[in-house]
Amino acid sequence: MSDAPFELANLSPNATGLPLVVFVRQQGDLRDKLYIEVSPLPRYNPAEAITVTLESPPRALGSIASTDLHRVSQWIELNRVVIEGYWSGDIEYTEDMMSQIKAV
Repeated sequence: MSDAPFELANLSPNATGLPLVVFVRQQGDLRDKLYIEVSPLPRYNPAEAITVTLESPPRALGSIASTDLHRVSQWIELNRVVIEGYWSGDIEYTEDMMSQIKAV
């Protein structure tokens, strides 16, 4: 998936409790699927980011360590309502979304 960096909100490992940076976004095109991206880098780089779907269970569309995917899946379940609310626009502002995020 390729988003422009300005369309993504990045969440630090301190905010998420994960060893990765998490990128979330609001819905763009109505055909967009709900997903997050994770990366070991603090800046968005499509070549380094791994897309993780919000299916149940979440699925990585790329190579990620199974332990990292397990932790990301736990984080998604803990924050699913917030991620979905931000994506749909029910949570309009990034700071409102970020204030509701829980770390694993």
